[in-house]
Amino acid sequence: MNISKIDVCNLALANLGQPSIQTWDDPNERARKCKLFYPVALAETLRAHPWKFAETVEPLAQVDVTLAGWRYCYKYPVTAANVQAVRVGRECVPFQVTSLPQVGRVIVCDAPKAHCVYTRREEDPSQWDDGFVRVMAWTLASDLALPLTQDTALMQNAARQREMELDRAKYTNREEGETVVRYHCSYLPGGQKNAKSNL
Repeated sequence: MNISKIDVCNLALANLGQPSIQTWDDPNERARKCKLFYPVALAETLRAHPWKFAETVEPLAQVDVTLAGWRYCYKYPVTAANVQAVRVGRECVPFQVTSLPQVGRVIVCDAPKAHCVYTRREEDPSQWDDGFVRVMAWTLASDLALPLTQDTALMQNAARQREMELDRAKYTNREEGETVVRYHCSYLPGGQKNAKSNL
């Protein structure tokens, strides 16, 4: 899809009935607010679903740290927006994400030589699928509604539209093929709900 960040901003503005912008440096409030809220909306949208276009699998880099109740500690992938699963082969293992002083975010689990399945922070809109673009535009619109219009009803409508587009995009995403959440897991993907709680 040949689309830019400014195109996404203009889709969001159009959803609110607002004029478009040319760049984030335009001398108007719409451009300033788009520049402010765009990264927040993108992070939220990437974490909303395990998008196939951003699905990444890579080996985890072990950290020489021991945490109570866990055998292994790994660096959190630098490009990850959301960790979907930690696995060895196709078998998922329980995990937890936490932060350590002087280390930063880490993933802890009981598996050696583990791989991480995650949604990467894909910031290039040309790599997004159509459904993601629509969800992102409505997410940004819901963030912009109050700052630009002070219209609570418009904000609520944008939030509803965002949820509707997300439901549609999830269905389309599932129809494209196998996803990591169908791997042989003995717990719910995400790890935290069934991870050990003694950190």
